[in-house]
Amino acid sequence: MNMKFVERFIFIFLLFLLFVVLNESWEYKKYLSKQDSINREIVEIAKENNRLRKEINLLKNNEFYIQLLARKQLGMIKNGERIYKFHNK
Repeated sequence: MNMKFVERFIFIFLLFLLFVVLNESWEYKKYLSKQDSINREIVEIAKENNRLRKEINLLKNNEFYIQLLARKQLGMIKNGERIYKFHNK
Protein backbone atom coordinates (compact mmCIF):
# COMPACT_ATOMS: atom_id res chain seq x y z
CA MET A 1 0.00 0.00 0.00
CA ASN A 2 2.75 2.41 0.91
CA MET A 3 4.63 1.63 -2.31
CA LYS A 4 1.55 2.42 -4.41
CA PHE A 5 1.26 5.77 -2.70
CA VAL A 6 4.89 6.57 -3.52
CA GLU A 7 4.39 5.50 -7.15
CA ARG A 8 1.28 7.66 -7.48
CA PHE A 9 3.02 10.57 -5.86
CA ILE A 10 5.99 10.24 -8.23
CA PHE A 11 3.63 9.94 -11.21
CA ILE A 12 1.67 13.06 -10.18
CA PHE A 13 4.89 14.92 -9.48
CA LEU A 14 6.26 13.99 -12.92
CA LEU A 15 3.03 15.14 -14.57
CA PHE A 16 3.26 18.41 -12.71
CA LEU A 17 6.90 18.78 -13.71
CA LEU A 18 6.02 18.06 -17.34
CA PHE A 19 3.29 20.70 -17.19
CA VAL A 20 5.69 23.26 -15.75
CA VAL A 21 8.37 22.52 -18.36
CA LEU A 22 5.89 22.70 -21.25
CA ASN A 23 4.40 25.91 -19.92
CA GLU A 24 7.82 27.52 -19.53
CA SER A 25 8.77 26.36 -23.01
CA TRP A 26 5.62 27.98 -24.40
CA GLU A 27 6.34 31.23 -22.53
CA TYR A 28 9.94 31.21 -23.76
CA LYS A 29 8.82 30.81 -27.39
CA LYS A 30 6.39 33.72 -26.95
CA TYR A 31 9.19 35.80 -25.45
CA LEU A 32 11.52 35.02 -28.38
CA SER A 33 8.81 35.90 -30.87
CA LYS A 34 8.13 39.20 -29.15
CA GLN A 35 11.85 39.95 -28.94
CA ASP A 36 12.22 39.26 -32.67
CA SER A 37 9.30 41.57 -33.42
CA ILE A 38 10.79 44.34 -31.27
CA ASN A 39 14.19 43.92 -32.96
CA ARG A 40 12.58 44.32 -36.39
CA GLU A 41 10.78 47.42 -35.15
CA ILE A 42 14.08 48.84 -33.84
CA VAL A 43 15.69 48.34 -37.25
CA GLU A 44 12.79 50.10 -38.99
CA ILE A 45 12.87 53.00 -36.53
CA ALA A 46 16.65 53.31 -36.96
CA LYS A 47 16.20 53.53 -40.75
CA GLU A 48 13.52 56.19 -40.33
CA ASN A 49 15.75 58.05 -37.87
CA ASN A 50 18.62 58.07 -40.39
CA ARG A 51 16.32 59.33 -43.13
CA LEU A 52 15.07 62.14 -40.90
CA ARG A 53 18.61 63.10 -39.89
CA LYS A 54 19.58 63.35 -43.56
CA GLU A 55 16.54 65.49 -44.28
CA ILE A 56 17.35 67.76 -41.32
CA ASN A 57 20.89 68.11 -42.63
CA LEU A 58 19.56 69.03 -46.08
CA LEU A 59 17.16 71.56 -44.60
CA LYS A 60 19.95 73.17 -42.58
CA ASN A 61 22.64 73.20 -45.26
CA ASN A 62 21.15 72.95 -48.74
CA GLU A 63 19.42 76.05 -50.12
CA PHE A 64 18.53 74.24 -53.36
CA TYR A 65 16.68 71.52 -51.42
CA ILE A 66 14.69 74.13 -49.50
CA GLN A 67 13.73 75.84 -52.77
CA LEU A 68 12.76 72.51 -54.28
CA LEU A 69 10.47 71.72 -51.34
CA ALA A 70 8.96 75.21 -51.41
CA ARG A 71 8.19 74.86 -55.11
CA LYS A 72 6.93 71.30 -54.90
CA GLN A 73 4.93 71.33 -51.66
CA LEU A 74 3.88 74.97 -51.38
CA GLY A 75 3.70 75.98 -55.04
CA MET A 76 6.04 78.92 -54.45
CA ILE A 77 7.86 80.70 -57.26
CA LYS A 78 10.60 83.31 -57.43
CA ASN A 79 9.84 86.91 -58.35
CA GLY A 80 9.49 87.27 -62.09
CA GLU A 81 8.91 83.55 -62.73
CA ARG A 82 5.84 82.27 -64.46
CA ILE A 83 4.19 78.90 -64.11
CA TYR A 84 2.95 77.21 -67.23
CA LYS A 85 0.50 74.37 -66.88
CA PHE A 86 -0.03 71.96 -69.74
CA HIS A 87 -3.11 69.80 -69.92
CA ASN A 88 -2.82 66.46 -71.67
CA LYS A 89 -5.69 65.59 -73.98
